[in-house]
Amino acid sequence: MKTKNLIFICTLVILLSNCFQTKRINEDNLAQQNEDSIYTDLKEAVKHATNVRHLSLINLELITFPLEILELKNLKTLDLSFSTLDELPDEIATLSQLERIDVQHSGLKHIPKSIGKLEKLQVLCFLNCEIETIPNEIGHLKNLYYLNLGNNPIESLNTQTLCKLAKLETFYINDSQGIGCIKESEILILKKCIPNCHIYWH
Repeated sequence: MKTKNLIFICTLVILLSNCFQTKRINEDNLAQQNEDSIYTDLKEAVKHATNVRHLSLINLELITFPLEILELKNLKTLDLSFSTLDELPDEIATLSQLERIDVQHSGLKHIPKSIGKLEKLQVLCFLNCEIETIPNEIGHLKNLYYLNLGNNPIESLNTQTLCKLAKLETFYINDSQGIGCIKESEILILKKCIPNCHIYWH
């Protein structure tokens, strides 16, 4: 009788252990799924702030930067494309986990100097904006490998700063609208100091 009870207890312990392990795996999988999800609703993203890694608010005709985004401290990718947004706040530097920022086809006029504090940034896309200057602080982005400044009224490339981007692989500065004043001499300097970078400027 004692042996049967002992067997029963051991079996019960194993079953309970398996149940807890399965529950933990399911919870981990759910957490991972939430982290991999691309949120397109800011209110919903704020509800799950600590789990949000990707936020896409494209085609929302944003006029100002939604400050609620600053609550998403683990955010890795931010897409605010196709808006009338004309500036990014200096506080964007508090999103220290950011790896990608995309604000193409917007009214953005300035790149905030604080962007240089985002050490994990790998991709910056400002295609078809209203940017005129490249801040020196971009030179601090040591992990940046993709930079798109195509179709902006940029008058000078600030080559001294761009030459600091040793990991840069792709750089778009093409001007299909004829609105910029990029000089060939500046392109030649970049090709010399970052020879492994593909530069598109025609």
